[in-house]
Amino acid sequence: MKSIIRIFFFLIIYNLSATVNAGISQPIKGDDDILWQAYKNGKYNIACNGWKKRARENSIVSQFNYGYCLEMGLNNSPRPSEATIWYGKAAESGLPHAQHNLGILRAEGRGIKKDIILAYFWLKISSEKLISSRKALNNLHKNNKLTKSQVKKINQLLRAYYYKK
Repeated sequence: MKSIIRIFFFLIIYNLSATVNAGISQPIKGDDDILWQAYKNGKYNIACNGWKKRARENSIVSQFNYGYCLEMGLNNSPRPSEATIWYGKAAESGLPHAQHNLGILRAEGRGIKKDIILAYFWLKISSEKLISSRKALNNLHKNNKLTKSQVKKINQLLRAYYYKK
């Protein structure tokens, strides 16, 4: 009976994650090999604290990597709402991996408010560079029927984003 319940919960979790069907992007190797090595060696406290310090100094890659630490709870409990702040800084600077993860978080609503409009917006932008974002965007589109109002808002956001570029 316990194994049937485990299988049932596995299928529920698998189906929930399949709504977007794309994993989040992993940390990126930046200019600092020491922090990257610490992450690869499982020394998450060292890596995350170092990325936090550099993120505050406006290192785009470190902002993304620190957001990943927060989302996954590598050195504390997971804090997706705080991760969106750091992903957002890196995403606005044009980092596709941050745009992707921000879109995934918004689509799934894990620890933050689910927002299909922002999910679609960030995945659309990152889909220009990442195949995983294209897949996630296609699945998001299949699983969510957008209203005319939502499409209009997404198009307004995209126009504003590309106008600033």
